[in-house]
Amino acid sequence: MQFKAEQHRTRSPWKSASLKAAKALALAAAVAVPVKASACGQSIALINSAVTQKGNTSVPFPDFSFNAQPGIVNPLLVVHLDLGSGGTPPASVLYGNQPMTKLLQNPDANAGTQQVWYLASPLAGPHALRVDTSGNNVPYNVEAALFGGVNQSTPIGAVAQDINTSYSTNYVTHLNTQHPVGLIVDFVSYGTGDAPAVTLGGGQFQAFTFNASPASTVSSELQFGHAGGYQQSYTFQWADAYSSQTIELVACP
Repeated sequence: MQFKAEQHRTRSPWKSASLKAAKALALAAAVAVPVKASACGQSIALINSAVTQKGNTSVPFPDFSFNAQPGIVNPLLVVHLDLGSGGTPPASVLYGNQPMTKLLQNPDANAGTQQVWYLASPLAGPHALRVDTSGNNVPYNVEAALFGGVNQSTPIGAVAQDINTSYSTNYVTHLNTQHPVGLIVDFVSYGTGDAPAVTLGGGQFQAFTFNASPASTVSSELQFGHAGGYQQSYTFQWADAYSSQTIELVACP
């Protein structure tokens, strides 16, 4: 069984004129990204993203299709999973016939589990994203994002994870980057599907946000130009519990 993902697209310098025209027709659904993915040594950018299975409780998860757009220079596919309390964390994730690598797994703020998986040089075009699951039927959410301009041999630098259940309206993530140029990507889970307005800190750009059980999620990006300590901040309309996974994407040299 296959479910259609909600696809979100962003500007890419590799798109043909016809694809740009098609994108213009879907402008209302576009995700705003401040930079274009480009050749090595320049900025990493989000190309497109999708969220699916929002609040679904079937185990095993049905496959869904994600489109890794053709022609992207040095692409990286990143998948974030949020599983409700009592669920069994997935043991593997496949994109087409390519196995993804698990990068992070930690508890979320609602006694569930979060994971991040990644794959350098994913197959171009639409392919099935298959999450190997078992155990109890619990709500879950799946988010996939394709980036361009990422170092293919060392795509990931520093990582961090955190949780705060003190019910504040503010949440801050921290990361000490290991490389001179790249992109910091946050996945912040909060609440149980409620939808408070979220204000991002200076220099941050929202990759996507959605609200559905088992937890709402906002993903923010921050470009950096030297190794050091960085933070991303979030101000919420009302107090909640938060958990986050933060990763450094390394620009190709």
